[in-house]
This record gives sequence, structure tokens and C-alpha cells, in this order.
Amino acid sequence: MNSRTIVNQVSGNIQIFQTLILAGAFLALMVISSPTFADSEISVPTGDVAGFISAIQEANQASDTTIIHLAGGIPYEFNLTQSSPEPITSHIVLVGDGAEFVGEGDENYGRLFEISEEGYLEVLDLIIRDFTGDQETSEGLIFNSGSLRMRDVRIESMTSRISRAQAGIGFGGALIENSGDLVLDRVRITDVVLNVFGNNPGDGAFAVIALVNKGPGDAVLQNVLIADGRATDPALARPFGTYIYQNYYLNGAGGLAALNLEFSTLIRQTNGSGLATDVEGISRACVRPQACAPVFSTASMFLGVPCPLVHLGGSGGFNLADDGNCQGTRSSDLIGVSPGTLAYEHDAEGGIRVVLPLFSPAVDSVHNPEISCGSRDAGRARRPADGNYDGTIRCDIGAFERQAGRAIFSGGENGTYYSAGADGHYVTIEEVRPHEYVVFWNTFDLDGNQAWVLAVGERSGDRIVADAYFQPEGTLIPGGGADVNTDAMQDWGGIVVTVNDCLGGRFQYDSALAQFGSGSFNLNRLGFNHRLGCQD
Repeated sequence: MNSRTIVNQVSGNIQIFQTLILAGAFLALMVISSPTFADSEISVPTGDVAGFISAIQEANQASDTTIIHLAGGIPYEFNLTQSSPEPITSHIVLVGDGAEFVGEGDENYGRLFEISEEGYLEVLDLIIRDFTGDQETSEGLIFNSGSLRMRDVRIESMTSRISRAQAGIGFGGALIENSGDLVLDRVRITDVVLNVFGNNPGDGAFAVIALVNKGPGDAVLQNVLIADGRATDPALARPFGTYIYQNYYLNGAGGLAALNLEFSTLIRQTNGSGLATDVEGISRACVRPQACAPVFSTASMFLGVPCPLVHLGGSGGFNLADDGNCQGTRSSDLIGVSPGTLAYEHDAEGGIRVVLPLFSPAVDSVHNPEISCGSRDAGRARRPADGNYDGTIRCDIGAFERQAGRAIFSGGENGTYYSAGADGHYVTIEEVRPHEYVVFWNTFDLDGNQAWVLAVGERSGDRIVADAYFQPEGTLIPGGGADVNTDAMQDWGGIVVTVNDCLGGRFQYDSALAQFGSGSFNLNRLGFNHRLGCQD
């Protein structure tokens, strides 16, 4: 469709355009830092799996900390059914530098990391993906009995299966099973699949587990995304899933191992698969009713999580849950509240990123200065940020911070703008088709005559480049639209709009008509279109 055709379609709606013109407590515990001193450092060449397994063996013989450096580039391809690293019994720091551990082949599932009770593993900046297998397992890819800390880690695309051996609840496909101390900081766990098989129909649930916490040590999650965990049970013809399973445990002091969720996001499904039935965000097993393991949550987002399975009795406040039945909440918790339409994007690293809309109640919602959301969110974007442009920098609820000061995203460019110091000059931008825009400029010519300039163009990056047209004459029909003489419409020139961020940009024009000439001016946001916020 050419520009003039679009102009003819929209020029009769000039009155519509005229109407538009007139109308962040536990930060120290969460910070994972590499030790300043180590007896040895080992560098593993790119893709050298055997070298990595040997490095673990060597580190286990050391009396002090060993730092193992990985290299980016070619992935490290593991076949865990044939060989896997030995259990970690020493203190090891694994510096991934963006390296990828990848499962090799369809029959590949086993133990990637096992940390013994005396072991201590720190994992920094690593991607773990595509480990699949047809063997029965309930222990998970990572099994921790000692101490495990992860920062800037992605765990994704895992598949396993479990037998329906008996009625009741069965678990499998676990990514992390924890019976020691666990800290996850800026970790994304996505796309975990469990296939249930066997002849016992049973009547219980079989659940995907992204995290099993058995204690006695506490599990601490900050800036963590857990999404798209799902399970299928053909016998029952319905899906199941559990992202986090907090098991009862009495530690030596007689207390309970706690699960601490801070600025985390738990989402049932983002892939449109429709597997949302009976999916639980957090489940807790109680040996006896009066002794449930505590779950503490602060500024976390629970979507599709049926309450009271999520007990926010240990709430630090500022949580958001779209189920309105949560009990024991604080006044700052948003219960039965939707965060708005979330956008799911892939960031520069390829991991899922959750983007809050501008007017989401989760944006800039944590107004307690004593609650820290850390310096980076789950995707390493800076936080906190002034995501709603009110001049106050506050943390958002959930694992992702809405960023200010970015360019055009998902309808955020639509709206009305003005030029400061130039009364009567307004610019309205409307996306009429994907990447096709109408730019309507209410202005004056060099002789002071009022003029309406209509431009149609396409967006590339943060710029809209448009061909402009001019309607010098017409008759206003009272109570109706404008009677436009399209035969008299003139080619006006060219317009380029650069949207710098959600609050404004730059307007450049170059007219072929002498009474307009060329020039440029800054655009300032006058208003957003309803329900179309800037999706940074």
C-alpha cells in the first residue's frame, strides 16, 4: 500500500487527531564474590570437556580454593550418560565468562554437578542448556549437599521423565535439589519439561521441580526468574508442574530451613503452550501441620500461583500475586492484582527477559528505602531505575527492572508531543500497521498561517522516516469529518522523527514548499495513548 493511499484513508479523521491534540534487606547475604586469594588457578580450553573434568579432579585434591576459568566460543558438549565430573569435595570457583555447557545428543541426562557436604561451589556467568534424556530421574542435574552459590547463570531447556510407580505425589526433572546452603543471584531457570509414564493411574500430581529445598541450610533467591516448567501425564490427560518445592526439615538447632525469595519472578507459562492447569508456583510439604518450613518473600511476583499454596506469612512486603486468596500478607503486598500485559523478550545473551508495561503497579513500587534490590536485575540491567518517569528512583517488584531512557518499544512511541516554547505546535504519532506510521503535525507556515501536515513512513531502529503531504484547502462539515479534496493534496517534503526515550525525541523536516523551509526541534511528551505505555 502506497503512502498516498494511507493518507487518503486517514485524512478524513483529522478531527480525531485534533481531539488527541486537545486531550530494594538481605543484600550482603546475596552478593557472591570470588575469593581474593587461591592456591591455584586452572584454565580450561574452549570446548575441552575432558579438561574440565580433570580440572575438577585436580581441584578436589587442593587444600584451599581453586579457581577454574572457562572460555567462551565453542560450547562444552557433555554426554553425562558416559562421563560426568566427580562430586565436589573442596572449595571451587567456576568462572564461566559466558561459556555454555550443552548436552550432547537426545539421550543425555545425569549429574552435572554434585556438591558433597564438605564441598563448596561458586558458579559465575555460565549457561547450562539442552540436557535431555529418557531415563528416570528425580535427583536433578545439580545436586547440592554442601554449599552452592550461583550468579549470572542461565539454566534452560531440560527434559527428563519419571515413572508413575505409586499413587500420590511424584517429583522429577529437578534442576537443583538442595540439602545444604544455597544462594542464587541473577539466575534464570526456564523451559523444564517432565514426561510421566507407567501403568499405575494413581490420583496424585507429578511435578516439574526447578528447585527442591530440603534443608537444613536456607535457600536464598534474589533476582531469579523461574518460568515455563511443565509436566505431562498422558494417563490423567492433564499437565502438572511445580517450580519450587520447599520440603520440611528440622535443623540441628531445632529450627526450620527457610526459603527466602527476594525480587523473584515465578511465571507459569510464557510460551503459549496452554499447559497452565494445576501448575503450582510454590508448594511446601509439612511433616506435621504445626511445622511447615517457612517461606519468606520480599518484592517478588507470583503469577498463576494458586493461594494459599503460597504462604506470605513471612512476607517482607511489596509482593505482587494475581491470586486474591493469599493470607497473612502485609499492607504493602498487592494481592489479586495483575502486573499488566507482560512482554517476554530475548536479551542480548538470548535469555528470556520479562518487561513490565509503563503503568504496571509493579513499577517503582518498593518505597521502603531499607529494602535493596541489588545493583543489577536478572538480566544484568541496572536497578533501581525510574521506570515510571516520576523523578523518583525505586525498585520494581520482580526479577526485572523496567529501564528508563530507551527508544521505541511496543507502541510506546504512540502519543502526542509538543515543542517547548512554541505554542500551537503539536505532533501526533500513530502506528497504523507494524512498523508503518502516520505522523500528524499541527503547525504554522513562515507567514503565520495555520497548517496541517500529514506524513506516512516506516520505522527503522529509533527513527521514523516519512513522506509528508499538505492539504491547503477543505471544508469542515459540522458534526462530521473533514471534506478533503484529495486531488489538491500536495507533496510537502520529508520528515524524520527520532524517539530518544519514552519522554521525547527530535523532529526534523525538509519541505519542498518555500513557505515552510527546513529545520528541527525537540519533542516533549504531552501524553501517552491509553494502555500503550513505553515498553522498555
